[in-house]
Amino acid sequence: MVVPIQTDQMQQNFRNYKDIFLKNTNVHEVSRASYFPGDNPWQNMYVLEGTEDQIPLWNMFVDFDFFKTLDIQLSEGRLFDMNKDNDSIPTYVLNETAVNNFNIENPIGKRMGTFTDMQGNIGYGEIIGVVKDFHIEGFDQPIRPMILSVSNNVWFTAFKIAPEDMNATIAYLETEWNKLEPTHPFRYRFLDDKFGELMKQQENFGSMFLYLTILAIIISSMGLYGLASYTAEQRTKEIGVRKVLGASVGQIMNMLNRDFMKLVLIANIFAWPISYLLAKDWLSNFSYQINMPLLPFVFATLVALIIALITVSTQSYMAANSDPVDALKYE
Repeated sequence: MVVPIQTDQMQQNFRNYKDIFLKNTNVHEVSRASYFPGDNPWQNMYVLEGTEDQIPLWNMFVDFDFFKTLDIQLSEGRLFDMNKDNDSIPTYVLNETAVNNFNIENPIGKRMGTFTDMQGNIGYGEIIGVVKDFHIEGFDQPIRPMILSVSNNVWFTAFKIAPEDMNATIAYLETEWNKLEPTHPFRYRFLDDKFGELMKQQENFGSMFLYLTILAIIISSMGLYGLASYTAEQRTKEIGVRKVLGASVGQIMNMLNRDFMKLVLIANIFAWPISYLLAKDWLSNFSYQINMPLLPFVFATLVALIIALITVSTQSYMAANSDPVDALKYE
């Protein structure tokens, strides 16, 4: 659960207030950050000591226990420790993407810095750890190379709370928060809601595509029914002759249905490469993609054949059961 800090006093003294919230046994962890997953990150240029190359890294300021609060796993080195680290002497934690993208070998103990003024002076800090990658943006974006450092100048609080008695826990947090920050309302959001908003566009696209697909199936079925009716009418005399010669209802239905099944199958064969290209183009919007399997195309073809068979069979059944005498009189 993320709560924005809205006063300078709350921001400056928050570390002294943490124990107040942790008195509730359903509040497991408390920490802060300059932003959280679902927010827009920002970038800064860093220099690895001993090199001149500038490295673009997504910068994130956090408080102690940030990684524990968000269940971010350590890959190597150590995490920020209140007994060892402070705000005045910078220490850094990188994510695995930053280490891999910029080929930083044996990063623990190396020094990295950023420009502190317009004269090009660099303030260095030691890399103390590397954490496993975690998402900040939506899944349509790649994981950014990130650098994290401790700061008290952060304005978003995260509470890791138990799922049991959640309403009571939130009420407790709101009560205690309002005592410390009485001039502003207590506002909170859940991280899964923030991530959900990032995927809302894709969910809306999926819903729209579903409705358009249903509409297309209805229109196609109506057109196919009309075509089947027209075909049966054109072959009325042929159907009458076949019935007089002993053709059964099943044989006549099979004759009429077979031609339509061939057309539907040919249409699907042509649709496969077009659908594949459109799906690949849509998947290209995501940084993490699946390989296009064959099964959905086969399933779609089977569904199309079944719908076509049901639609055409209703008309072919009526044509096959017509009186052959009336059929032979048909002009």
